[in-house]
Amino acid sequence: MRALLNPRLWIGLVIAAALSYGLYWWHHDGYLGGKSEVQALWDADKAQVVMQSLEKRRQVSHESGVLQTQADAILKDKDEKIRLLNSAVSAVLASLRNRPARPNESGTGLPTDASTGTSASCTGAQLYRPDAEFLIGESARADKLRLDLGQCQAQYNEYREAVNQHDAAQN
Repeated sequence: MRALLNPRLWIGLVIAAALSYGLYWWHHDGYLGGKSEVQALWDADKAQVVMQSLEKRRQVSHESGVLQTQADAILKDKDEKIRLLNSAVSAVLASLRNRPARPNESGTGLPTDASTGTSASCTGAQLYRPDAEFLIGESARADKLRLDLGQCQAQYNEYREAVNQHDAAQN
């Protein structure tokens, strides 16, 4: 028990406790400082990513607007061509009023008027009105499909060009 009364022992314990407490705070302060530094680096990196993302979004939005404007111009051009085609079809169909209708058919499926001439074929000028109307309608439908295909190909080529330019800019 006498050893507990030794002042050297108590001084050693106080010094050991003070050193332990000092080392703890030194380590804790370094830990918090490192944590703050890492957090600051993380926040800076995230801010940079957000800025890059916003810039990319702005760029994509601009490119999308340009592509949409080009697509609208192509669509407007196609619609104008279809409008002209429809007016031409209407004019041609109106000119068919003077053509004779197909003669009535007998029960055999043959026309009652056997005046087909020397050959069974004819040119477009010799077609009956319903036949000419049908062929003009089919021709107009085919022209509209051709215009739709042209629009589709033009838009595809523009988008492909935009993607290729974007890919080239990335590399």
